[in-house]
Amino acid sequence: MADLAGTYAALTSPSGATYMALNYTLISRSRIRVYGNIHLGSATSAGTAEERTMRIVVNGTTKNYVVKPTGTNWGPNSNHPFDYTFDFNNATSGTEPARVYVLATETYHSSPSVTFDTGSRTVTIPTSMLVPGDGSIPTVSPSSYPEDDITISWAATPYATAYYVDYYDGSWHRLRATSARSISASLAAIASRGETIGFAIKPYNSYGSGGRSPTRYVTRNRAPNRLASAPVPNHTLIEPGTTIRLSFSNAGDPDNNLAGYEAAMKDAAWEWYKDGQIVGRNTSPSATYVDVSTTNWIRGNLWRFYVRGYDSRGVRGSWSPVSASVKINRAPPAPAGIYVSPSPFEKALTVTWPSVTDPDGNLDCYELQRRIANDGVNWSDWATVRTQTSRSWTEEPPVNDGGLVQYRVRAVDKLDQVSSYRTSAQVKREDGSGLKVRQAMAWVKTDIFMGGVKHEVFVRQGGGWVEAEK
Repeated sequence: MADLAGTYAALTSPSGATYMALNYTLISRSRIRVYGNIHLGSATSAGTAEERTMRIVVNGTTKNYVVKPTGTNWGPNSNHPFDYTFDFNNATSGTEPARVYVLATETYHSSPSVTFDTGSRTVTIPTSMLVPGDGSIPTVSPSSYPEDDITISWAATPYATAYYVDYYDGSWHRLRATSARSISASLAAIASRGETIGFAIKPYNSYGSGGRSPTRYVTRNRAPNRLASAPVPNHTLIEPGTTIRLSFSNAGDPDNNLAGYEAAMKDAAWEWYKDGQIVGRNTSPSATYVDVSTTNWIRGNLWRFYVRGYDSRGVRGSWSPVSASVKINRAPPAPAGIYVSPSPFEKALTVTWPSVTDPDGNLDCYELQRRIANDGVNWSDWATVRTQTSRSWTEEPPVNDGGLVQYRVRAVDKLDQVSSYRTSAQVKREDGSGLKVRQAMAWVKTDIFMGGVKHEVFVRQGGGWVEAEK
């Protein structure tokens, strides 16, 4: 199909040298300027009662312009330039259909007649007008220090059928081509921690590429800063159920998105507890401590603690230096024995026991208790006599003559853990007045005054009786 530009002879007689010279210029893919000249030959004229209308059709859009209004006179051998600009349906290919008519519409004609007709023609759309415009700046989500997965989105560019997604790390690289207007991508695949990457969109179609959009920059998330010094536990020897508070100076985050701190621990053999299971957490970004519960912890175990920060993207920093060790208190052992002398006794007696070595080095004192059976049969409840650090006690127990007394002792540590009791033998109290004679390897008392009368006592010695008196 021929191009619209050209010279066209008049269709009505007398044509003579009457013609229309027509040209056009594409301003955009949807705007055209049509211009030229209508020349009347020596035998052609159009009087004041006649009107001429130019009808322009481009890519399905029609526009009418009056090139000769009534009341004007076109005489022979005259030229009548025209110049019209109008918008038409967007061009989608390199050529679009076009046609131009000139109609005679005199008021006394029952219907207009065609004086010029280009026939079916085309206009040529320059390739430069068919390519898309520049891309629009993309958005990146999350926009603030993403960790890895990101979504890149952008607005549509007119006439684009697809888009290049490019990234910049000092030089441009192609990330992906897509007909969509949003993609998901891995930032970790193209950026190291703390590295800033730019993203831009370049639209294209079958005629070429538009300009690359302005660049959107994002910086990949960095890990929180490591604590400069070890966390400090508030206790180094504790009872199970006590809360350990690990205090430290907040180290911050290079991207200002710190979310909190967490703690883990190692045992006496420097093995991680349950492969590094977190034992305490503080979810404040300004935290300066982490609390660790010790409910149901086993006595005697020793633990060392580490603390690290984590950010809003879930990235963990490095573990801190190790804390001082914290030990779970054990009860002290019972004394190895307890001894009462003399036995039997008359007035005072002394209770002694050997020293105890506490397994955690925190022995505090000993608790001494006694009980009494004044009749030698029925015992009182145990009652505490002394709590002391020394390992002996001398007293005159409040027991009747012929009654029994018994002692027991246990060790107590500084966290109030106690050993089992160690219990003495039962000891009898005897009256110290009068004469005593050993009988069957035991001393028995022998009174020598009865009713104010002095009695003589004989003791067998060497097969004979001997007199013994006080």
